[in-house]
Amino acid sequence: MKLFITLISIMFLIIACEKTSQKKVFKIGTNVWPGYESLHLAQIDKLYSTNIKVSTYDSATLVLNKFRKKEIDAAALTLDEAILLHDQEYNPVIVAVLDISNGADSLIVQDDIKSLSDLKDKSIGVENTALGSYILARVLEKAKLNYEDITLVPLVVNRHKEAFKEKVVDAVITFEPVRSKLLELGGVEMFNSKDISGEIVDVLVVQSDLISTKYVSDVLQGWGKSTFKINKRDNHAVKIISKRLKQNEKEFTDSLQGIKIPSIEESNTLINDGALESTITKISDIMFEKKLIKSKANPKKMLGYK
Repeated sequence: MKLFITLISIMFLIIACEKTSQKKVFKIGTNVWPGYESLHLAQIDKLYSTNIKVSTYDSATLVLNKFRKKEIDAAALTLDEAILLHDQEYNPVIVAVLDISNGADSLIVQDDIKSLSDLKDKSIGVENTALGSYILARVLEKAKLNYEDITLVPLVVNRHKEAFKEKVVDAVITFEPVRSKLLELGGVEMFNSKDISGEIVDVLVVQSDLISTKYVSDVLQGWGKSTFKINKRDNHAVKIISKRLKQNEKEFTDSLQGIKIPSIEESNTLINDGALESTITKISDIMFEKKLIKSKANPKKMLGYK
């Protein structure tokens, strides 16, 4: 009996040792967006040295929910989405600027709409996210309209093309690669992120309790290498990413014209020289004014400053 108990104890010890020796999987969540593809390319090209898993979800809403539930360790988000999480006390810490939109986020309308003021009494499809709400608020502001003047249609991004094509909506707030597909269908771009230059910024956020782990530095070095490939339009990178986005190579490279993808050095400069801190303050002020958040953000906390 004593021998049996001893053997059982040894077995439990071995199992415990095996579990502790297993590498933790550091999970990153993104939705479909050209500016996030550098994270996926680094995974495909095996540029991460630790156990990093980057997954694509159907919408930013899913990514946000998984971050809230701690089902993922990091997330690629728009800055306003990161501010929303911060406002909800989920404590995201920004570790990189993934891209800055310069035309890739837009309002596409049916061809019978000739001006922003024509949106009065029209239906606008928009994803129920911080980004969707933010762009809608800025569109209405420029159109000199109120929320009561339009019919809001909650619409996840993977339904934008179908709803627009079937004229379920008169307009849709969308982004690449869907933007290009709607333009091909005859849609008219009436507003885009160039009209609010510097306001649509995408960032990589990490759960605050993981910020000092080896995974974060590993993700950044892998991401830095893949952004270099994308920015020089490396044939291998363009081929892989265009296939992932279900675009031809020209469509993908054309879509890059609407975004600025900083190098890892440029990202670090934006984070460390106060530029991103100023942008957070600006976006937070607008979100607070539009009642999208309960209180203004603390930029230093979002950037991990003590």
